[in-house]
Formats: sequence, C-alpha cells, structure tokens
Amino acid sequence: MKDIYEKISPVFKEVTEIAIKKSQDYNNGQDVPQSRAIYFPFGLISYAQMIHTKSQRLNSLAKQTKKPNNESIRDTLLDLINYACFAVEAIDKGEI
Repeated sequence: MKDIYEKISPVFKEVTEIAIKKSQDYNNGQDVPQSRAIYFPFGLISYAQMIHTKSQRLNSLAKQTKKPNNESIRDTLLDLINYACFAVEAIDKGEI
C-alpha cells in the first residue's frame, strides 16, 4: 500500500497541503467540516457556483496574453481540484 501512496501525483499532495493551509487562514483553526457549511450554505448549488467561478477565472486567464498580477492558471487549477474534492466529500457524507 505504501508504494501506491509514493506514486500518487505530487499535485494531489500539494492540493491537500493548500486545503489545510487555506482552512487555517479562512477558518481561524475551526474544524473544516463545520466551517465548510458556512462557505457552501446552499449545498450543491454553492459548490457548483464556486467551481463555475473558478472555471470562469480559468477561461479569462487562458485568453490573456500577459501574466496575471495574482492568481495564476496553475493556482486556479489547483483550486478547482480542491473544490471538486470538497463537493465529492459532501456527497459522500450525505450533506448534498
């Protein structure tokens, strides 16, 4: 089993670390499942909206010829992975 985890894309490890760090920044150390309800109060619609917003950001960045001041294409894609994971977790837990 350890071999499987060693072969997991480093990107998956990175998005996990990002989610943990952002949770600490956004939630003052609150438990993630409790605090997520605050950020996604309308269930699946909230998750869909966040994924849509990030998708729109990706479209905008893909059309730009200059480097963005803040969030890069890579950052946006990592956020999309995390928001999709959050939605799947909520589905698996029967929250949506």
